[in-house]
Amino acid sequence: MTEEFKEKNVLILDAFSSIHVGNGVLIDNSIKLIKEINPDAKVNLLSMDPETNRVKYPDVDYPMFGIFWRNKGFLQKLTWIVSNFIFVFLQIVNQYTLRISPKKLSFSSYQKRAFDKIEKADVCVSIIGEAINDNFYQALYFWLFNYWITIRMGKRFVLFPQSIGPLENSFNKFIVYRTLKNASLLIARDQNSFNKLVELGFEESQIAYSVDVGLLQEIEPSSQYLINDYFESNDSKKVIGLTLSKFPGEIEGPQNYLDIIIQEIRKEVDPTGYKILLMPSNYVKNGESADYQVCFHAYTQLKQTHEVSILPNRTFFPNEYTTLLSQLHFFISTRMHVTILACSQAIPTIAISSQFKIKGFMENIGQGNFIVELDNLLKLSDKIKIVLHDRDSISVSIKDNVSKQKKTLIEIQKLLKPVFCD
Repeated sequence: MTEEFKEKNVLILDAFSSIHVGNGVLIDNSIKLIKEINPDAKVNLLSMDPETNRVKYPDVDYPMFGIFWRNKGFLQKLTWIVSNFIFVFLQIVNQYTLRISPKKLSFSSYQKRAFDKIEKADVCVSIIGEAINDNFYQALYFWLFNYWITIRMGKRFVLFPQSIGPLENSFNKFIVYRTLKNASLLIARDQNSFNKLVELGFEESQIAYSVDVGLLQEIEPSSQYLINDYFESNDSKKVIGLTLSKFPGEIEGPQNYLDIIIQEIRKEVDPTGYKILLMPSNYVKNGESADYQVCFHAYTQLKQTHEVSILPNRTFFPNEYTTLLSQLHFFISTRMHVTILACSQAIPTIAISSQFKIKGFMENIGQGNFIVELDNLLKLSDKIKIVLHDRDSISVSIKDNVSKQKKTLIEIQKLLKPVFCD
């Protein structure tokens, strides 16, 4: 007998832009997870880049705080912060006193439309991946308010698998707990994050562990055409993928990290047997992203000694990117979600780790030996040598471990079924 499901309105509160492959991965596979739990669920998005995301998703609007203070000058930024702090203050006071409709205390069309979406939703979900930590404290309080007001409006709220921390500031820990203490379920995507939720004092029934939803990513037939562009069937050279990025200011590492990476690749990669595909994963609408510029610089350097290609400067959706990754001999990456995509296809991957979330994922799938810390890049050539020697056995190991980790997503579906179906 076929199981019947109640139609539920599900609102994703904090999607970013698919112009960044990692954000697209979170959107695609969060929707996929929701649909696996309740096929009749109707999923809407609040996104900081509706224009790009509408290419794939029909119902997209801006989140409650729009695009925050991005691209604003100092005075505009200050005005935005002051007015939105007043908005938040009034909403908090209202929730504990008059309890009038939040829309009546809204300052912008973004806020009014967001409240409309929340009112119509049965379940609200955060897929942000990484926001609850001390490093992003400026935006943290606004996102936490978004979650808090959603819960206060009587909606079920779920934090989909994401990283929690670093979170050592006492005030931030207090605010995180008070904001989320009535959430339906908080899901950590690595052991450190799960431990942090325990430390914060959440009930055992409120928290769970699951691998990142990116492991659900699949290749779509419509993307197969890309293979012919970069992987010629009559070419004997194997292709090594390379994703490089500009690191945020709070991440410390050698200023000449790019030169070291290129040097380490040249040391072990024989240009007569291998060619390199530079694979930027973050783009911008007009111009070149910082990540693309870093990759292009590596391209100009590596082409002096190797056969090298670089992806065009345009948005690649996750299914397209995964199709390319699936053809690689192995992959070197500084970005988390493209690392996840490569491993979802059992491609041996060396992760240059600048944040514990990358290390946490690699350890989750038994690939801790293929982590290279940003402050220890001279180990990269050693890792490349191991991959070149043991490529097939490493691929089998990844496949087995990914299969085991995907079971955590099955367990999560069981926990979430009452939230999304009842």
